[in-house]
Amino acid sequence: ALKRLILYLPISILILASWIPIFPIYGKMRHMWLKVKDPRLDGRNLQPLIQYLRDRAPQKCIDPNPEENSSKISRSFILSDTYVSTYLQATGHFYAATSRRYYTASQDPFIGGTESPLLGFGVANEKDLDYSTFLQELKRVKVCYVVLYVQSANLYSWLGEIVRHWSPDHATTKRYYSSEFIQWVKNNPQNFKLVFTNDSIQAFEVIYDTDRVDRNTERDPQ
Repeated sequence: ALKRLILYLPISILILASWIPIFPIYGKMRHMWLKVKDPRLDGRNLQPLIQYLRDRAPQKCIDPNPEENSSKISRSFILSDTYVSTYLQATGHFYAATSRRYYTASQDPFIGGTESPLLGFGVANEKDLDYSTFLQELKRVKVCYVVLYVQSANLYSWLGEIVRHWSPDHATTKRYYSSEFIQWVKNNPQNFKLVFTNDSIQAFEVIYDTDRVDRNTERDPQ
């Protein structure tokens, strides 16, 4: 009986500890057993978008960083907020301008995802670029699509608050975007063609026409 106790006690302790989601254990059992009810908190609402991009990006896009791409999968550069970028990067088929933790220029000058070519800014337009420079930078790293997901609902992630790997309001994406960025994308169909909509998610194909860009970017759009 004592031998059995010695054998099973550590196992029992480990199983019980796995239900503790906070420091220093960060157990995953609670997260695995409790279903996330709101699809806007765990990326389920993004699946139609991801499938759309997976189907079309190989024909529409160019891998901007094939020499440094250790996965050997041709990737496409998608510009969006940190919530969307987290799930795009997880597929292994996309670069993104933000990593899961969102850094502003004042916190960290590097704004790029895992193995992503450095863009240097995100949807907040941290560098206060003008429209012409904005387009030039997108072209430099071959950004293929821009995704707007301006989610204003107050979404709360209990797991994010407990484990602190992401902020509790990570999925409330409106706070990431500058109004200027949104206006640039929505008000310039000659450069950003709306190709996908699903609820509040919009994907725009970036159109690089040098002559047309020159004619339409002599002044910043209002």
